Amino acid sequence: MIKEIDEIDLNILTHMQADAKIKMKDLSKKVHLSISAVSKRISRLEELNVIKHYAAILNNELLGLGFTSNVCVRLVSNTSAHVAKFKEEIREFSEIVSCYVVNGKYDFILKVRVKNSTEYNLFYNNCLGTIAGIANLCSFVIVEEVKSDIG
Repeated sequence: MIKEIDEIDLNILTHMQADAKIKMKDLSKKVHLSISAVSKRISRLEELNVIKHYAAILNNELLGLGFTSNVCVRLVSNTSAHVAKFKEEIREFSEIVSCYVVNGKYDFILKVRVKNSTEYNLFYNNCLGTIAGIANLCSFVIVEEVKSDIG
């Protein structure tokens, strides 16, 4: 953890994660500081890149993207060239909303979000299935989201 971050900063971050649009007046009351002091702290946290960016959390169901699957990927080879090529190729697919490098049986976990199972099957076979260098794919369809912390 960065040394310049104290309990007050953590408290500010907690409130901002719950509501990034919280009014400065309300936030200052919650953390027992002046509006000016809170504003300076937020600016510092942004400069330190602790606050990376602000974003809206979307309702994917209402946007017609209610089908989510985690896809585990094992590459044929873990050479830097194979890994770089895979990373480059998956960036082209808007259906892949996140990608993580992992240890263990698989090399990557992808989060894929599409309209429905038919669309997922097409994406799986016609897009993921065409990427060279993949040894194995394994899907886990998300049935219910129990918890999702954004930060």
